[in-house]
Amino acid sequence: MHEMNKYAEKDKSVLMRAYRFVFLTMVIAYIVICIISVYAVSVLDRNDVVRQIDTNVNAITAYLEQGTKTGERVKKEFLDEYRTKTKVVSVMISDVDSLSENESVLEEIRVAVGAEDVSVFTHNGEVIATTANYEDRVSIVPELLENIDDVNYSQAVIVENESGAYVAAASNLPDEGYMLQITYDGESLMSLIENSSISSAAKNFPLYSDGDTVIIDSETFTYVSHTDKKKIGTECSLDQELFRRNKSKFDTNFSGEKVMVRYHKYEDYIIAAFVSYDDIFGASYAVLSWMITGGVVILTVTALAMRMATIRAMRKYEPESADKADKTE
Repeated sequence: MHEMNKYAEKDKSVLMRAYRFVFLTMVIAYIVICIISVYAVSVLDRNDVVRQIDTNVNAITAYLEQGTKTGERVKKEFLDEYRTKTKVVSVMISDVDSLSENESVLEEIRVAVGAEDVSVFTHNGEVIATTANYEDRVSIVPELLENIDDVNYSQAVIVENESGAYVAAASNLPDEGYMLQITYDGESLMSLIENSSISSAAKNFPLYSDGDTVIIDSETFTYVSHTDKKKIGTECSLDQELFRRNKSKFDTNFSGEKVMVRYHKYEDYIIAAFVSYDDIFGASYAVLSWMITGGVVILTVTALAMRMATIRAMRKYEPESADKADKTE
């Protein structure tokens, strides 16, 4: 009987060790699977970020190659249109003297061409007639007044002041010594110029939730374009030596975060992208969270199942089972 108890205790010990070994092996295996999975996802995420950055950089480079003068071209086309429109209107005004008594003609012209104000001035800048309020001190833009003696002169310029921007177009009237000036709302034109300028290039290429695409002037090391418009014109706080190669990638601490910086030089510009690793590894963290949650559930169920199987296996070594065995013999 003593011998049987001895073997029973030994078998129980073997079962418990087997139970612990199998469970520990499963835990280690699951941890290894989690590490490999998270590493694989993080590598994929990092590669996706690099590909996205390269796509953005190539797009911006193409823009700089083909569209550096887009803003100027848009500006010229619109100003030419305003100048031509004003020139046509000037031909329609045949009797300047009658305008001082009948300014409604100018009002009709203003409505027809969609202008802000229409005014006629003498060669010395004195207003003859206008659709604007006289108390607003209506005057010719100095740049336009300089050419009032040129009979064939017509021009359009953008004027910026504290209240905003407007387009002033002028053309000399057939009656020598008089000039027609028409002002147009310039907000739409300024918006088009801004959207086609280098300063707005980066805003079209955001990266993830907190990433930034920037264009840096390599001489002044200031942002000429930035996803965050407020930072345009400010100095980049990174060490300029980090951008010594023509194309490369490096990791650094920036604004209190560890970020990946990938850049490419083009002429006098550095096209770069800053992406925090928290942004890059967001998917990895999600995968890890799900795997940990799933692992806890799976290991808990497995542990309970193995425990029940072990308990059942050990019951035959209990005293009652041993007595039953003796009686059977």
